Amino acid sequence: MKKQVIFLVLMLASQVGFSQTFNSIKTETKSVIDSVFNAKIEKKKAVGMSIAIVDNGKIVYSNGYGFSNREKEIKANDQSIYRIGSVTKSFTALSLLKLQEKNKLSVEAPLQKYIPELTIQNDFEQDQNIYIKDILTHTSGLPNDIINGMFAKDLPSNEWIIEALNKQRMASPRNYITSYSNVGYILLGELIERESGVSYEEYINEEIFAPLGMINSSINRQIPVGYLNNEQIQEANVISSIGGINSNVLDMSQFMMMLINKGKYPSGKIAKKSTIHEMEEDRSSKIKLVGDWEGDAYGLAVQEVHFDDKDQSKKEMKMYGHGGDTPTFHADYKYIPELKVGVVVLSNTDRGYVSARSLLLEYLNSEKELNAKLSVVRRDLRQAGVSEIPTESELLGKYSVGTYMVEVDSVERFHLTIGNFTADFEKVNDSLEYVIPQLNQKYRFVKVDNEILVKSVSVYTGREEYVGKKIDDIKMTNSWKSRLGKYEAINAFSSGDAKTFNFSTAKLELKETDGTLQAILQSQTNDALPQPFFVIKGDNSAQEVGIGRNTGTYLMVLENGNLYYNGFEFKRNKSAL
Repeated sequence: MKKQVIFLVLMLASQVGFSQTFNSIKTETKSVIDSVFNAKIEKKKAVGMSIAIVDNGKIVYSNGYGFSNREKEIKANDQSIYRIGSVTKSFTALSLLKLQEKNKLSVEAPLQKYIPELTIQNDFEQDQNIYIKDILTHTSGLPNDIINGMFAKDLPSNEWIIEALNKQRMASPRNYITSYSNVGYILLGELIERESGVSYEEYINEEIFAPLGMINSSINRQIPVGYLNNEQIQEANVISSIGGINSNVLDMSQFMMMLINKGKYPSGKIAKKSTIHEMEEDRSSKIKLVGDWEGDAYGLAVQEVHFDDKDQSKKEMKMYGHGGDTPTFHADYKYIPELKVGVVVLSNTDRGYVSARSLLLEYLNSEKELNAKLSVVRRDLRQAGVSEIPTESELLGKYSVGTYMVEVDSVERFHLTIGNFTADFEKVNDSLEYVIPQLNQKYRFVKVDNEILVKSVSVYTGREEYVGKKIDDIKMTNSWKSRLGKYEAINAFSSGDAKTFNFSTAKLELKETDGTLQAILQSQTNDALPQPFFVIKGDNSAQEVGIGRNTGTYLMVLENGNLYYNGFEFKRNKSAL
């Protein structure tokens, strides 16, 4: 009977995921940190979250909040598994640099040296090469996404992705702006496979997971449940090299401590010290248009933290990390090598995001009393393009701001209408700064190399980010007017029963809005997607207008008359003819 009771206790312990958390921090620090995450759970903004903090080579605190599986009453803890989404890109970048160490490749080389069948057309440059180092920092000019197959029951092959890209064109010039590109990191995953001789999954397992003891981490296996709109869902697979890793905070702590220790771990070395330095180098200054929020490194974002000492002196240190989001999961890690500290935050809920940066600063301030704050760094002053104030006559015209169109018909005041809401832009000064009083938002117009651009300006910190640009000629043509109507995808990859980002039956509608071509992509699960406007490039091509993420992708007409967009081939509905 006693043996049966022990067995039952062990079974129950495994079901609830019981584990001893690490805790060697002050009681006051623990109380402050726990209150933040417990509040998320209590307000039902998150179902489950886990965190870990590393300091000077060891985990000093870890904990879980809420449930990893609410329906089975399995509590979240430091061993709970989460999808880490685009945090995977840090592993992809490190893998490439490890292969470079072994002279298998050079990040300075063009990608076509290793993938010669990649022939996507570049209308911006005479040099048709796409450089690996630019892909690593999202500055290559490649399109952002190939949505078809990115989340799928059976993922497309990398060969299919390459063929899909070859039907597209480059979205922007090289080193024009940081524009997050998932397809770029898909190509890097293919590069890893070609030069290592094994699959991406095998390489990560053998070269990173196994040495670091990341025994609970995997790629596209045993995907945990997530929560969308307070309902449990199972997400589809995602292409491995852009977001396929599942992990927990303890395993991620080992990865983070290895980076902090410049490639070393207790029993060996993952990479050379020089390799980690190369990975962490901020390369923002090479870019024509630079935003202030963060710098670009290889598979890492770079920010600065400053500390106000008692003697009023200030010291500034670099902070590195990467975030990752899927439809329901959020992941984020940040570390400061100079202090040997770092944190990781994982969540299984669409509304459950808490930044690792805020947790790290809270730890430094509560535990170490360092009075740490995020620095405001004017990276735009380092950009390659020279910025000036446009004339008032240059200001007038039509702009794409995000995925919206704005008509600037008056220098003093203009407006943007979104549904039933109208945002009024009111001029503040002769530097062409504007405020939207209803939203307490601030914008300004700048001219860089004959382009008129829109920047958002934080009313709290003064940080600036590029969010829009002037569009000179965006009028519809008769050839594109003849194609207006509704279309259905004939080559969509199945997402099975996925409750979100399911494009098994993708649809597209082309419409004319205020004289401009607009495309509305619709998923089977009716997800909220951008509805971009297009500038006509020719009888058979049109390009999304705008700047940065979710812009630049081409809409093409194939030889058979079907449309091609984001990897989908669309055939016109017969009812629309």
